[in-house]
Amino acid sequence: RYIGDEQDFAIYISREVVERQEKEDSPNDPKKKGPDKAEEREYVITCEVEISFKGKNASTVAILKRNPATFKAAYEGTLDIKDTSEGAPKTAPTAVAGDPNKRFVPHLQIITVGQMDVDASPFELMIVFLQQAMVPLFNAYKVEGQDEDENKIGIANVQRKIADLSMALMQCQQQVEIEEIQLPIDPEILEAYDKARADGRQVKIEDFEERMKDTTFLNQLQSGVNKWSKEIQRITKLQRDPTTGSAMQEINFWLGMEKALNDVQAQLQKPEIQLTMNLLKGARRFMATMSFESDTGLKPAMEKVSNYLNLLRDFPINDLLVATSIEQVTQAVRVIFSHMRKIKNAGQYP
Repeated sequence: RYIGDEQDFAIYISREVVERQEKEDSPNDPKKKGPDKAEEREYVITCEVEISFKGKNASTVAILKRNPATFKAAYEGTLDIKDTSEGAPKTAPTAVAGDPNKRFVPHLQIITVGQMDVDASPFELMIVFLQQAMVPLFNAYKVEGQDEDENKIGIANVQRKIADLSMALMQCQQQVEIEEIQLPIDPEILEAYDKARADGRQVKIEDFEERMKDTTFLNQLQSGVNKWSKEIQRITKLQRDPTTGSAMQEINFWLGMEKALNDVQAQLQKPEIQLTMNLLKGARRFMATMSFESDTGLKPAMEKVSNYLNLLRDFPINDLLVATSIEQVTQAVRVIFSHMRKIKNAGQYP
């Protein structure tokens, strides 16, 4: 199927490990060594036309057709052979069986897309291909390639795109996710807002005049506010040791913190939450409302993150990470040191 079908551009050959347990040896077996049961590795070879991610349990190579139509013709021995010798016609006669030019191997490309016992993500694999193979290849071609101006015009643009892709892969690999929280609204409050929207009016505190006399209802609201406080503290109490991980992880962590805190602040401005707080104030449940801000630590957390980001926001680390020459590294370091002047505006940063 792979050879004859021009729609199949690749075949993936994997050597996958399968753990098995050896049968218990006979007590009199002279070859018996170690414990009664020992685990051995067995391998399964698979060939697929669609790739599947097998992680570190398999080594996988992809065999790609450089041109499906040309590959099929080369395999069948019907590919026209180009002869560049002096005086030869532009196209030689059709290849015949046994002709060495019938070989189809030159029409295939083989790459590794997975390595056994190497816990590498697709991001890491792609970064290696780009930085260790593609970038040097284009650099060498630009300097030492043939003088074909029409083929070199787009090299600089391609190199920039490769650098951008490398940077995007690094950011995905080192992305630090800050969990987003949702503050649950009391069902009666939600029901009141749904009914008011259906009637085309705004919800007022007076709508809950009778419920304000119900201690159970007020305790329910106060319990909900206490839950909000604990949920918000899960974000505000997050810390990170700047001496661990990479610079990109440090930057992404505090950018993620800013996003999470702003999301919490936006939720607190929702009318449903504002009404809940006003109802508790009207019922003189000041302990719940007055301590809410100090208990959550939202305001100091936002101030700290804002202070840190005076330095970390727009930190010019990207050029250094994708630099492929001494000149690029030198320039990137100069830009970083210039940016470090902003540290005077980040007095809280450790």
